[in-house]
Amino acid sequence: MDDLRRKGLDKMNEVYGWEMPDIQGDPYFDLTVEHLFGTIWTRPGLDRRSRSMITLTALIARGHHEELAMHVRAARRNGLTVDEIKEILLHATVYCGIPAGLDAFKAAHEVLVAEGAVPKPKLSAPRIAALITSRPVFRPPSVCRMVRSRRSLATSAWCDSATPSSHGTPA
Repeated sequence: MDDLRRKGLDKMNEVYGWEMPDIQGDPYFDLTVEHLFGTIWTRPGLDRRSRSMITLTALIARGHHEELAMHVRAARRNGLTVDEIKEILLHATVYCGIPAGLDAFKAAHEVLVAEGAVPKPKLSAPRIAALITSRPVFRPPSVCRMVRSRRSLATSAWCDSATPSSHGTPA
C-alpha cells in the first residue's frame, strides 16, 4: 500500500471513528481514500472541526441528507457541539432554502437523538411555538402542503385549523 492510500485510510478512520477496510479495485473507493481523504482532508490550513463544518454545509446545499447523517456523527467526533451543529444548519438554511434546512434538521436530529446527544422531543415544533406565543401558529395553506409533503412534524389538523381569522391576523 502506498503512502497516499495509507494516509487516506488513516484519516478516514480518524474522521469517522471506525476501522475502514482497504477495498481494492473499486474506482470510487480509490478516489475517496486517495484524493478526498489522502489529499484534501490531510492538507494543512484547516482542522477537522472546520472541515466538518464545511462538509455539513455542502451536503445541505446539495440535498445529500443520507450522507449528512453520517457527517453529523463525524462532526461530533471531530469536536463540534450540538449547539454548533444547530447553528451551522440554521445558517445553511438561509442560504440553501427552507426545504433543504427542514430535511437537514430532521436528519441531524435523528442522529443526535439516537446518540443520546439530545432528548427525544415530547412536543412537535408547531405545538411548542403555539405554547410560547399563546396563540395558534399561522401558516399559509401552500406552506402547509409543502411541510406535509416533506414529512415534517406538522400535521394536517394543525395546518387546516391555523387560519388567519383564528388568531386575529387580517385576511
